[in-house]
Amino acid sequence: MSFVPSQLVKWLDGTTTKYGIVTTGARGSVHVVATDLQSIAGDRVVSQSERIITAAALVPMAPIGVSSSMSDVRFASPGIGFDCYYIAGISGDSAALSAHSPTLNTIIAVPFTIAKQIVVDRLAFNVSVVGGAGAKAHAGIYAADTVTGYPTSLLVDGGEVDTTISVGSKIAVVNATLAPGLYWFAIASWGSSTVMLCIDGASGATHSLGWRNTFASQQAALAALQLYSPTLPTTYPAGATDATNPGSTSFVPAIGIRIASIS
Repeated sequence: MSFVPSQLVKWLDGTTTKYGIVTTGARGSVHVVATDLQSIAGDRVVSQSERIITAAALVPMAPIGVSSSMSDVRFASPGIGFDCYYIAGISGDSAALSAHSPTLNTIIAVPFTIAKQIVVDRLAFNVSVVGGAGAKAHAGIYAADTVTGYPTSLLVDGGEVDTTISVGSKIAVVNATLAPGLYWFAIASWGSSTVMLCIDGASGATHSLGWRNTFASQQAALAALQLYSPTLPTTYPAGATDATNPGSTSFVPAIGIRIASIS
């Protein structure tokens, strides 16, 4: 296997697993790897030393998602079975999430594309500050129209959550097989405002729905009117707008899935 500069890798030094970053392309069958990394001011990382290591001894590391609290990014060698979540509409780490109250009586849907068939076993969002009396939230996953891409049928229902009780991760146990294609992670809030971890438009949104022609307003989700119901609608409401802008008055909650397997 060949590695590229800036790639995170691990290797065995005797019986100890060590980590580093490839600094150059292959020199024959070896790589120069920066080790003993240390964080300094300004989010910079410096290397205290470097090693010359054969490519055969190196194992690639890759981001595999975030923790269920959505507070840290996790890396691992390729494989599934880790307690990590993939968030729709986000490309950065936890710095791209901030606490806001999404619009009430609105079902917000964020696009998420899958390249291979997966089995999803968890669906999660995170409450930062509990809501007032009657506050509830409900997350789910919708299919997409194969022509227009608009959300269609409800595929996964995460169940109603009373958001007045406690902060932290709200995790639903689900079991859904999703084929390659476009899906929409959705959430609705009712009753009283609940502060949730939301996508911060300035630092982490993927702006999947594009930008306005002024290039000053990014679009990461759809929003449709949805009055209270103990269940999500079986079909996503018609007439949604793309006016939900991360970092403005209508916030996009972070909704994540855990992948049990890939085929």
